[in-house]
Amino acid sequence: MELQVIVLYEGFADGKLDKTEYIKAKSDLNAKLYNAKISLTELDFKLQGFEEHTVKHDDEPLLKRILDSEDLTKEMISPIDKIIVYDPERIEIRFDFGDTNI
Repeated sequence: MELQVIVLYEGFADGKLDKTEYIKAKSDLNAKLYNAKISLTELDFKLQGFEEHTVKHDDEPLLKRILDSEDLTKEMISPIDKIIVYDPERIEIRFDFGDTNI
């Protein structure tokens, strides 16, 4: 989008856009850029939260405890948002860590 601002300015400098068109278009692009930066910040925040809750090799005792457990606890299933069973050999589990305090 920053490149679009440069191209927009060049169009204004070359006389292809008048001042009003340039200011409006630049304002629209700046708003899109601002919204994109906010979205990127939100995604980065979510990614950091996901990384905090990712089971690593160092967490092997936790993973072993979960896998060896015969009963599921609320704590184990709370981050699960959706389970999709495509067929007996393909299952998708979607997690949502945004609203949990694991």
